[in-house]
Amino acid sequence: MDDEEQVDAVEAETEVPEVEAVEEEVAVPAEKAPERKSRKKKAADKEPEEEPVELQVVDAFANGAIPAGATGPSVDRLRAQLGMPGSGPLDRRVSNAVRSWQASNGFTPTGRVDAVTRRSMGV
Repeated sequence: MDDEEQVDAVEAETEVPEVEAVEEEVAVPAEKAPERKSRKKKAADKEPEEEPVELQVVDAFANGAIPAGATGPSVDRLRAQLGMPGSGPLDRRVSNAVRSWQASNGFTPTGRVDAVTRRSMGV
């Protein structure tokens, strides 16, 4: 007898009672939501809401020319673009470097950082 025949013989000898499928409905109570006690606060009880304060560094020369003697983030970016270390004012040394940059890039070499020069330099 091979394996399949043995399985068939065992199944034939074993009586398995038929089971009827029964579906039962079980009522499960829904969880009761916790009751909320509402208490209106009086105006004096309310804590004042604090609005967040956002501080920003303002670049005073963000959209235009940078005047001689100016300091700040714009001048620092200008100095970095010109390869000048550190930070400091837009002084004669910076103006001379700007003049050289302008001459090298087809601009009239004025040494002033006007809006056109600034945009061209990416500052």
